[in-house]
Amino acid sequence: MKFKVLIIALFIALAMPLTGYAGSYTMCPDGSYVGGGTCTMTPDGSYVGGKSYTMTPDGNYVGGKSYTMTPDGSYVGGKSYTMTPDGSYVGRDGKSTREPSRIGQTIGAVLPHLADLVTQTIMIFAK
Repeated sequence: MKFKVLIIALFIALAMPLTGYAGSYTMCPDGSYVGGGTCTMTPDGSYVGGKSYTMTPDGNYVGGKSYTMTPDGSYVGGKSYTMTPDGSYVGRDGKSTREPSRIGQTIGAVLPHLADLVTQTIMIFAK
């Protein structure tokens, strides 16, 4: 039984990058999502991804030195964007603005919870 649980955990760990989300955003202390792996606080108290920030035409701050407009009309730092689990957009470096497929979004939302469940199951059977 323990071997089967370990195989499932390994499968989940390997499947995370296929969702289109792995490593593409970070949750900051205020609960907001930013692109990349670093949260930087701006003068207005909001967080942006990266180590620097720029003010956009609408008066908000975004991470990085460049920005782009998303489908909802907001600006994000970087040359492209990706959608987070809460439906907001975050910037990312790269040339593609292709969003993860609907199945990728679903898997991206479910896998972290499934990974927690598998971890808890392993802990129960390991005792």
